[in-house]
Amino acid sequence: MVPREAYKWVLVSAGSNDAMNSLIDNQLQQLRAAIRSKHVMWIYPRAVRAAWAVCRIAQTKGDGALGLNALDSQDGVHPSNYRRAVAMIFARQRVGIRSDGTSIAWAVQD
Repeated sequence: MVPREAYKWVLVSAGSNDAMNSLIDNQLQQLRAAIRSKHVMWIYPRAVRAAWAVCRIAQTKGDGALGLNALDSQDGVHPSNYRRAVAMIFARQRVGIRSDGTSIAWAVQD
């Protein structure tokens, strides 16, 4: 389900339950087309086939992508704490929040 509202930042965790889904590429394209956001960050799963599908759509759309292996996960399939995931992504992207609530971002090379 994708919200109808537009957001500055959207975090999408996708593909963990779709490792063997032959329609994943098409479904991810439909999902991305429905997202109204200036910045989108994808969390890709550990399953290689699904991870490549998520990374392909992220690259095609100029979005960011971060592997589930970089986050805490109790079940190995989903992030344990989405708030921590967001905090980590913001720290990694060096995103600052201005006093008026708008964000500024600059890329970081690891």
